[in-house]
Amino acid sequence: MLYAKGDVNKAADTLQELAVETFGSMDRREKTEFILEQMRLNLERKDYTRMNIVSRKINTKFFDDPKQHVSSVQRCGQDTADTHLTQDLKLVYYDLMIRYALHEKKHLDVCKYHREIYDTPRIKNDKAKAADVLRNIVIFLILAPFDNEQSDLMARVELMDDLDTVEAHK
Repeated sequence: MLYAKGDVNKAADTLQELAVETFGSMDRREKTEFILEQMRLNLERKDYTRMNIVSRKINTKFFDDPKQHVSSVQRCGQDTADTHLTQDLKLVYYDLMIRYALHEKKHLDVCKYHREIYDTPRIKNDKAKAADVLRNIVIFLILAPFDNEQSDLMARVELMDDLDTVEAHK
């Protein structure tokens, strides 16, 4: 309601007061959605420090957990045509993290986040999106300052099968 009225700061402060990760009655998907909303509001009000702190509340292994790939509605026995995978939450999370890393000028982190996006089945199945994400991986890897981690990541990216779909790489 506060966000709808245009008061982003008040809305973010209100959400920050709730430690949703401690609520036992909520399932992990609901908690993750709530934390993602906290991240988004902090990013929108340009509170990058708090956004980074809140982002650590999400365990990224949750996105790959097959037990979480069914919505709470489906667990209750109600049939829905739309299967809610954690892929949507994963894509939102990494989009927010990319925006944060771009602000902090952490190009190697942006590259890593794009790699996580690329490893999402929804992206891999869409050739155009996959090529776009691969292009971003290459671009941000090149923009990252040279160090051992960047060099190692460059070698791993070079071994990726679909890298030939990136025009700039050819």
